[in-house]
Amino acid sequence: MVISYVLLVSSVAAATPVQQLQEANQAYQDGRFEQAISQYEAILDEGYSSVALYHNLGNAWYRVGQPGKAALYYHRGLELSPGDGGLQDNLAVIRAGFADPISPLPEFFLKRWWRFTKSIFGINGWAIIGLLLLWGGFAGLWRWRTAPQREQRKKAFIAGVVVLLLAVLPFVLALDGMGTNDRSQKGVIVAGTPNLYEAADTRSAVIRPVPPGAAVLVIDQIGEWVKVRLENGETGWLTRDQFEKV
Repeated sequence: MVISYVLLVSSVAAATPVQQLQEANQAYQDGRFEQAISQYEAILDEGYSSVALYHNLGNAWYRVGQPGKAALYYHRGLELSPGDGGLQDNLAVIRAGFADPISPLPEFFLKRWWRFTKSIFGINGWAIIGLLLLWGGFAGLWRWRTAPQREQRKKAFIAGVVVLLLAVLPFVLALDGMGTNDRSQKGVIVAGTPNLYEAADTRSAVIRPVPPGAAVLVIDQIGEWVKVRLENGETGWLTRDQFEKV
């Protein structure tokens, strides 16, 4: 696992996090992983985040023997960039260390494409693109009503309608991105190896132990108990304090 670099573009007033990042990267390279973790987390606490920052922090946690924490930050990086190959490779390394394999189910290619497309510009980016296309479509229709020649009005009408239809896609991407954020219930087992139960009761049958680093998706909740789905499709119950939300 190699360290990843990122440039934080900021104002002069925010120079301290940039310096912290450089020092954290140096601490990582020098093998002072706990110091690097402390400095990376301090940067996050100040409101800065990026794929590379999550990548570096995950690497540092992995180096100190905490695969659960490492996986948590790799998954947080993937929330920003779902197609990041480095993060995916690092998660594959963690999964390979599970005593009882949990192999992710293959994702339908259209779902994967849609998730990747949403991440290209983000919610705000797609909303801005949608607004620009919307205004472009209205401009075309305005030209259709005001152009002096029939041929010009015809072309303006067609262009306006096409651009208005194109505006639908970025708005749908932005709205779906907002909904995904609201519905985000992904978590990661960060420590220990809790049992996955068939019911919300420790007296029920144990389906399997869940290793640190395994991802879970919350699908139901009863009090402190949550029903989760593992990446291999298995479902069962854990208590809320046994994983950390991505």
